[in-house]
Amino acid sequence: MDTFTPSEKPSEDGESTSATDDGDTASAAETSMDDGDTPSATETVKSLVKRNKAKILLGGALLTGVISVAIRFVEAQEATKAAADCDASERLPKLPVFEAPKRKSPVRHTVAPSKRTLPDGRIVEVRRYERGVPTV
Repeated sequence: MDTFTPSEKPSEDGESTSATDDGDTASAAETSMDDGDTPSATETVKSLVKRNKAKILLGGALLTGVISVAIRFVEAQEATKAAADCDASERLPKLPVFEAPKRKSPVRHTVAPSKRTLPDGRIVEVRRYERGVPTV
């Protein structure tokens, strides 16, 4: 029958694991120095990443946020510099000036008689009349 010290706990596969100072447990194969071998760098990194995954993700998110804010700040400064370097007339696009043709007064003429419907539905007859500017 196996006996375990209070700092060791049996695992499902029968190997004992020892508790470390920070409350994490590591397998006996990783922490045993019986062979004189230290864990490889890959195993060490894997265990560190496994224990600190939340901190690593939080740090990455914060770093991404800081970088994006810095980029926007630099872009805003460059846009301000570019705007200050050019005149207001250079910033605005050159548009063709639209000039409506001047209306000419109609030549004197006679309007033919017609019928007109008023808003209340009545139909009235419009007599012939003259319209326009007399020619000189």
